[in-house]
Amino acid sequence: MRWLFLVLVACNPFKDGTVAGKIESKGDAGDWVLTEGTCYAGQREQYHGMIAVGPGGTGIAIKLVKDAVRGWTALINNAVGCKTELEKGGCKAIALTANECSTLEVEHATTNTTINDIRAVEGKLRIDCRIGASSIKGELVFDRCH
Repeated sequence: MRWLFLVLVACNPFKDGTVAGKIESKGDAGDWVLTEGTCYAGQREQYHGMIAVGPGGTGIAIKLVKDAVRGWTALINNAVGCKTELEKGGCKAIALTANECSTLEVEHATTNTTINDIRAVEGKLRIDCRIGASSIKGELVFDRCH
């Protein structure tokens, strides 16, 4: 009976979504590295996509939004500004499309799991963008984002 309990806990679909991999930012979006965090489905905010959020209090966030005309856009928080200025409206994001990046590849798949009327999604991000002295580069895997 204990074995069954452990299996059910390990397969718990209600567990928070996670991101893993490595994204490194330098310049306008701040100097930071994201290797793990939580993720959420864009459906929560009425858009097609998903968002990766760094560990609590870091201000790191990468929102991936798909537009029917422009395709995928990555909105990268300025981590320091979002960490310290959120309440004052100072949280600014940099919008990056395929035009600004040598690589902006997003895989996005809807799963068969629904939690509190939010369809869980999973996917991958590969990004390599350089604008002047600023850069965002790396890969993330999104799992069970809801």
